Amino acid sequence: MTNYTTEKTGRDSICFHFRIPPAELRARSKTNISQFDASARAAMVRTAMESLISEACRKASLEYPDILYFKPVVTVTQNLPGRDLIFSANIQIRPVCRLCDYRSIRLTPEDRARVEKALADIPADEQSATRLYLLQAALIGHIADKSSIEIPEDMVNERAVSMAREFKRRIELDDDSLDNYYRATGTDEKQMLAGFAADAREQIRTRLTLLSIAQAEGLEATQADYDEEVRHLSVRYPLSLEQIRALLESGEGARLRQDIAVSKAANFIGECVTEQIA
Repeated sequence: MTNYTTEKTGRDSICFHFRIPPAELRARSKTNISQFDASARAAMVRTAMESLISEACRKASLEYPDILYFKPVVTVTQNLPGRDLIFSANIQIRPVCRLCDYRSIRLTPEDRARVEKALADIPADEQSATRLYLLQAALIGHIADKSSIEIPEDMVNERAVSMAREFKRRIELDDDSLDNYYRATGTDEKQMLAGFAADAREQIRTRLTLLSIAQAEGLEATQADYDEEVRHLSVRYPLSLEQIRALLESGEGARLRQDIAVSKAANFIGECVTEQIA
């Protein structure tokens, strides 16, 4: 497919533009029926568009790996017999998050009391860091509550299934099984996945909130930040810098930049907490 272009239509969406000559349209639909047969052409168009939209989504998932859990919006601009088929597929690449006035959000006395109660069983030398972490989480939660955050159900389900898979792996490492777990807890697979889904939703909501704060505060990953993380990965794994960079050329590199942005935003919220409790 040569007549294929990608347009970044905004921070949160991309558009794939397609121009398919009649001969290629027939080839993609694997038919020799004349292009001037209206019903045959309609079938060819459907087949070609279905395959191209899938191709577009795969390409988008590599280039923009944030969240591709949205169906493309397809617009056909030319569909005449004997002429090129021209259409576009617009794909939302990440959920929409409309932040509240997050700098004005304050911790409540109840937040502080709840955290102090939670610290009762924490060793004294760990209490300071734990206090900051818990208050930070509370403040992020308040910001998320007052913001409008779009969380795709497919994203929640995928994350929940991944969590369940990891949970199963840990149980099997202990020479146990999920069936024994279900019997011991009086639950089943559906209930377990529902519990993981609730946790996944909260994790995703927190991440999207922090990503939006990073964007608003200009805290996104710089090239220097990225290079430093790549160096850390090369120390952690038995791979050269060149090998690490090659592996990160796909979507994983973009995810790494996101992780850096999330970390910066979390530090920013930590500074806000420090100012509030000073």
